[in-house]
Amino acid sequence: VPPVGPDAFAPRELGLPEPELGPLRSLLVTGDSMSMPLDAILARRLAAAGVATTRDPHIGTGISKSDLLDWGALAVKQAREAPQAVVVFIGANEGFPLPGPDGEDVDCCAAEWAAAFATRVRTMMDAYRRGGAARVYWLTLPLPRDGGRRDIARAVNAAIRVAAEAAGLAYTAIP
Repeated sequence: VPPVGPDAFAPRELGLPEPELGPLRSLLVTGDSMSMPLDAILARRLAAAGVATTRDPHIGTGISKSDLLDWGALAVKQAREAPQAVVVFIGANEGFPLPGPDGEDVDCCAAEWAAAFATRVRTMMDAYRRGGAARVYWLTLPLPRDGGRRDIARAVNAAIRVAAEAAGLAYTAIP
């Protein structure tokens, strides 16, 4: 089990002041096709306030679908551009098997899969946060009507919640 680092604690939980992030000047909106048209709406609305928005959707990709794109590596690359805030909306293409603790693939959507997914999400959150220098807004998935897709969305949303809590990020569920 990896050690818990200081980044796992929100300053407010320890009675410490929040870091001063200053006014928002740069925003990254990324994810799969779910991030569109949100990226365009945010870019348009925030331009008047002087916020430079980078729109970086990757259609057809997923965190559990790494044959097209490694989201962990991409998050590190995107974070190097030092956006002050990152909005992530991804999940339309999830549900693929992930390596479990023993290296064997685990199928979606039991606890073993959710744990592996949460680990990947937390790694990305940590990269985007850059030690508290950036805000991270990770959107959960709406629950689809299709039963199989609904099970995937539930597992993804639960993993996002666990990853956010483990990373010391505030988590708010939208009903």
